[in-house]
Amino acid sequence: MGGKISFAPLANPQRILDVGAGSGAWAILAAKQFPQAEVVAVDMAPFPDRPVPPNLKSQQLNLIDPLPFDRESFDVVHIRFVLEHLSTARDVLTRINDLVKPGGWLLLEDIDPPTVSSKEAKAILLTVSNFTEFRKSKGLILASELEPMVRELGSYDNVNAHKVLIPVNVPTEDEALAQFAQQWRISINRFITGPVNEHAGWITPELQQGWIDEFDTLPWTATLPMFFIWAQKRA
Repeated sequence: MGGKISFAPLANPQRILDVGAGSGAWAILAAKQFPQAEVVAVDMAPFPDRPVPPNLKSQQLNLIDPLPFDRESFDVVHIRFVLEHLSTARDVLTRINDLVKPGGWLLLEDIDPPTVSSKEAKAILLTVSNFTEFRKSKGLILASELEPMVRELGSYDNVNAHKVLIPVNVPTEDEALAQFAQQWRISINRFITGPVNEHAGWITPELQQGWIDEFDTLPWTATLPMFFIWAQKRA
């Protein structure tokens, strides 16, 4: 996006909300790009202890609970890598929509499970298959559903979508794409091998070890679909 925080033509926002701020990277970039704006970063976890611009403040909250903000009080509301994890994603999106001012922007970014190809890495193939089926069994949304979900809100005439296919473990001459893909390769590995999945029921310790054994030793490729949605609320 050329160093910008969104594909949307953001002009002069005064209040920006980052939902599911995580590391705070997007919120910090937004605060630097728009120093005149008040940027609010919210997440279930505490905001990381890191230097931030003076116009950024953080708040710890649970999206399942009522949001402590006035209706139509933000010019920009951004939510990334959050809705895909929530069985109540549609309800949360409806409540987040209420926070966007008329003429303001709703920005969504999320990913779908990867499509993996390999003739040898059986554990990696099975891991991704199990994860995809687990998500289906829990009724979790796909990133590809976000655009129609935004249209169904009925608040937006200007709805835009951009799909990027991230080639993971695939050589590319595009240096920027290669760096982006490498970051995702690391993130996927951390997610699969991390403790968060120990009690999820979709992966066994044996399969997790198989993933670890094959990850750097056997040939495999993956395509990770990422979706960017930017929609301007009807004035």
